Amino acid sequence: MVQPLIQVVLVEDQRDTRESWSRLISSFPDFNCACSCASAEEALRMIPEVLPDLILMDVFLPRMSGIECTGRLKTMLPGTPIVML
Repeated sequence: MVQPLIQVVLVEDQRDTRESWSRLISSFPDFNCACSCASAEEALRMIPEVLPDLILMDVFLPRMSGIECTGRLKTMLPGTPIVML
């Protein structure tokens, strides 16, 4: 029986860092980077549709901080763990 991939979402405003982390996450056989977001606003639009197993959140984002974004996402996806980076 094949185990389903763990769906991870990354929220990181620095493009090079975001792309590196996305490649790294997807390089592990049990993980998939389901999407990556460049801003909190983009994350709030995209993540509820993806329904990830885990969210990796940058603390320092432009306009809306990762902390504020985390608070909003927790109301939408209360069971989804969010790891602050």
